[in-house]
Amino acid sequence: MAGTPRGATVTLQPGQPTRLLHLVSDSVPQTIRFAAQRTDEAAQADAAPSGEVIVTRHSFFGKHEHRQPLSSENTFRKGMFDIVYSIRAKADHPTTITFRTRHFRSKWLLLAILLVLLIGVTAALPAMLAET
Repeated sequence: MAGTPRGATVTLQPGQPTRLLHLVSDSVPQTIRFAAQRTDEAAQADAAPSGEVIVTRHSFFGKHEHRQPLSSENTFRKGMFDIVYSIRAKADHPTTITFRTRHFRSKWLLLAILLVLLIGVTAALPAMLAET
């Protein structure tokens, strides 16, 4: 799922790796959060999800893969130099993933980009108006 919105859900089948998120050419630092909940009979007993989350990052410096256990709350940070960023999960039991947030970590970076765009438009506006 590229650009996963808040509240989106993905169902994981036992033992089957599933892509949760895939971003290409997005250099804005972000934090991705999602919850995992078992959906089998054991879910009624509040059994914790189990499985593995695989985060793959491609940067200018090569490919890096990070693995960690699937838990009920999961948080991952995407850095500025992660050109291709992918999150996959493999659950041991039927599990539902619900995305909590995917927000930009560096608000100052976004504000700086917006400021540069505003200055550029303001500088070009008199020349554009003079042509008409």
